[in-house]
Amino acid sequence: MASPSTDPTAILARAAAHLAAGEAPQAEALFRARLAAVPRDWVAASNLGVALDAQGKFADAAAAHGVALAANPSHLPARFNLAAALLKLGDRAAALPHLNAILADPAAPAALRSQTFAARLAATAQVVGRMDDDHPASPEVAALFAEAIDFRSRGLRDASLDRLRRVLAAQPD
Repeated sequence: MASPSTDPTAILARAAAHLAAGEAPQAEALFRARLAAVPRDWVAASNLGVALDAQGKFADAAAAHGVALAANPSHLPARFNLAAALLKLGDRAAALPHLNAILADPAAPAALRSQTFAARLAATAQVVGRMDDDHPASPEVAALFAEAIDFRSRGLRDASLDRLRRVLAAQPD
């Protein structure tokens, strides 16, 4: 029988406690130890990603969430966290398919759908926000973005998503 310090289940519990206490570096070390013992543990991989993200290690966080998602493709929080890490890295093109997949999943909880929609809106806002005096937004793009925000505030998610897609199509990276 493994001692409490090396038991994979005990390691996972201690790692989760450190993460909950805001002790991301300690949590990272323990989640890595858990993954060394149980390499396909998608829970540990997903939580490792959260610990890495909390430390600003976004590329490593994206990789950890990718491992979690590969082991459990239906784990929507890992998909969302992967997209969030990719957005923090500035890789909107890689993040958007993950956000769209969550929005299209009827099993996604309402809270996660709202959080995902907000991230999708933020990703689109990055496109609009990059427009400056040298690269102004066309009146069409500005109007589409305003409509997207208006439709979302009225609960018209599909119409809002349509406008966001049109903004992205009109303003390539």
